Amino acid sequence: MKGRIVLETEKQEFIRIAWPSPALRKLIAYYFEVKSPINQTTSTHLYSIPSLHGLFCFSLNNSTWISTEQQYQKETILKGTQLLGAFTYPLCSVFPYQKHAFYIKLQPGVLEKLTGFLPGELLNAQSTPENVWKNELTEQIGNTSTFEQRIACAETYFKNHQYFSFSYAFNLIQTALSLFSHYPTQSIETIADNLSVSYRTLHRHFDHELALSPKYCQKLIRFRQGISLYRTKGSQCDYSHLGYTDFSHFCREARQIALRAPSEI
Repeated sequence: MKGRIVLETEKQEFIRIAWPSPALRKLIAYYFEVKSPINQTTSTHLYSIPSLHGLFCFSLNNSTWISTEQQYQKETILKGTQLLGAFTYPLCSVFPYQKHAFYIKLQPGVLEKLTGFLPGELLNAQSTPENVWKNELTEQIGNTSTFEQRIACAETYFKNHQYFSFSYAFNLIQTALSLFSHYPTQSIETIADNLSVSYRTLHRHFDHELALSPKYCQKLIRFRQGISLYRTKGSQCDYSHLGYTDFSHFCREARQIALRAPSEI
């Protein structure tokens, strides 16, 4: 099995990552760019675990790439600029050696609001026709020549085009997701109490804004933290502070969420 996930904290020759300005952190998680090394003659394989985030993908050359959904091995050939929704299953992307693309990773629930799609409409979407959503940002990004220029272009665009107000439900969900990350052992009921809402109300807002349950979102956030812990400390450490009973529990969740053992991710 080829492909390995790249965490935000890991440096790779073919990936660059940058963070948004404070004014845009409610909208954008981070920017990243995939560019094959000049001397590389083989394809690059990247494995993506399920994610709550949507993506703007701007292709900077004419090369195609392949995205394969790992649950049923459904293969999609992609080209050009794409919207990629949140995913509930892992993907393996194969980039040709000449691939060059710029991505804007959006906070959960933002992609649909910016593009006019209904919550859940882009869930597990591997490709979206450009004529449905294409705007001037595509052309602006295409006219840039450096990673820094692309970030500046995106920053200016999003500061001038915040199409929606941050509703109570949106802010509530973002706060809940932050609490899931900072307090992984707390139950959702406890977190709902801390937010002064009932579990049923919190669940309704998650379903309406993300088309996902709070329990599933909490599981994905905890699992990503588990991968980071495994990469740095291996199996011989305490996983209970992330809400796992032991390392075996984390391994079972890896098989369930990523369809691989931790050592293969």
